[in-house]
Amino acid sequence: HISSIFQFFALDRYHGGLANSVFSTFFKHVLIRHIAPELEVVYHKVYNIILLT
Repeated sequence: HISSIFQFFALDRYHGGLANSVFSTFFKHVLIRHIAPELEVVYHKVYNIILLT
């Protein structure tokens, strides 16, 4: 699935980038809404563990 996404991006670069802009907006939304908060939580947990030890 990941390789097909990369192929999609590569094809889209040739075709003018409409789907690329939609896709990048979608990915930014997903990153900000879902991945970033989780990473922040994990980061704080790890940081607290480092501070405690």
